[in-house]
Amino acid sequence: MAQLPPELERIILLTYVDSGDVITMRSCALVCGRFCFWAQQRLFHTVYLGFSWVRDTKQQLPLEARLLQRLQDLYLVLKSSPHLSSHIRRIDVTRSFPSLLASLASGEWNSVQSLRLEELPRGSDSNTLESIQRLVAAPQLCTLKLSFACDAWDPISFSHIAASFSPALKVLRLAFCLPPLPDSAGTTRPDSYPPLVPLVSGPTVPKLASLSLDCASAAASVLSEPNFPLDLSQVHEIVYQTSTLDDPAAEHLGFQLLLSRIGHAVYSLEMDSKYTSAKILSFNLPSLTRLRLPLSLGVASILTQIPRQKRLSHLPKSA
Repeated sequence: MAQLPPELERIILLTYVDSGDVITMRSCALVCGRFCFWAQQRLFHTVYLGFSWVRDTKQQLPLEARLLQRLQDLYLVLKSSPHLSSHIRRIDVTRSFPSLLASLASGEWNSVQSLRLEELPRGSDSNTLESIQRLVAAPQLCTLKLSFACDAWDPISFSHIAASFSPALKVLRLAFCLPPLPDSAGTTRPDSYPPLVPLVSGPTVPKLASLSLDCASAAASVLSEPNFPLDLSQVHEIVYQTSTLDDPAAEHLGFQLLLSRIGHAVYSLEMDSKYTSAKILSFNLPSLTRLRLPLSLGVASILTQIPRQKRLSHLPKSA
């Protein structure tokens, strides 16, 4: 019986079948063994634990219970067909509560390359911290996004999480790493922490290539610490987005310290319109060739801060 070349079968499934069309993808998995491999690869590529899939109109379970139940259902499938775990490349969690993190950390995610954890709780609980550490240590993890819940940012806990990062990590995105907010009485928790001490990390420290900070000015200050357990010497791309909740002076100081530490290798820098201190930022970055700025910042005034010997090959401007 004539057969199509395997690479052609792969192109058919990857190009002409929508990844969101689960019914068609399941049908393709039943065509033959060769189609089954490519179809399963797409069906199990991403594990999404979030809001859009939840349509439980019968039991009306709370969201957290439904997310836990879906994860347990996945574990049952992987137990009966262990080979499917090799197809999982990405895990997205939009609600990172402690019990879900613990259940997720109990699994083996040796093929996962991208991990997104949203609304992370405060890491003061040792069990929660350990769960996060196990997840970010996945051996093939190269892209990681950590987004913290309101008032959950803690630089000490984050430093311990970073000490567990996978050696394969190249892209790090941090969001909502903000100083503590005042409580109902108008008082604020101390935002000064003891200096970071050297932590014992894995045998190979990850060397980041791309860093994105979204409303994460507090993280910029922590990342600039000399004892922080990451190798930032090869970061060549930085995306910086600010928050209206930040103190402009403190925010500028933290970002400037970060650039002073890692800026020698940066060739691409992007900033948003809320970062008004960009006009006084030092752009003495020897490798900078691409600078992306919104028009509202006043590009001409910023260009005067760049040394004359610097040659920018790309200056895209966003509206």
